[in-house]
Amino acid sequence: MSANNLHKVAIIVPVFNAEKTLKRCLDSIVHQTLDDYEVIVINDGSFDHSLKIATKYAVKYHFLKVIDQPNKGLFVTRQEGIRLANSEYIGWVDADDFVDKTMFSTLYNQAVINDSELVYCGYNPKPYIISFDNYSTALLEVA
Repeated sequence: MSANNLHKVAIIVPVFNAEKTLKRCLDSIVHQTLDDYEVIVINDGSFDHSLKIATKYAVKYHFLKVIDQPNKGLFVTRQEGIRLANSEYIGWVDADDFVDKTMFSTLYNQAVINDSELVYCGYNPKPYIISFDNYSTALLEVA
């Protein structure tokens, strides 16, 4: 962790009945090149084997924790992830998605370089920077 005891990024993974895609998702997250991040997997009342899969990853990777809750829906689950995060930035990955191993280091570095509050990317891994300066918004595509 950095000097201020915050991780660089908290990656929040809301999970609901994702046993068919969760392994690929978590494999892509636990192998990120970013040097300091936490992963918060929130099982939102799944009735398949999602919780069992996530728990196996938590045993293997010290930076990954699993929260099990009754089904509350995606919005409440994301809010819970924000509440639990101990980081400078927050990222989300849906349980049926997977990410490039450099995605969070690229996004974090661009946020720091540009002093940005928000950085995002779409399916194409090029991040976009949103700058909130004097109440104006600029969207910049990172080359």
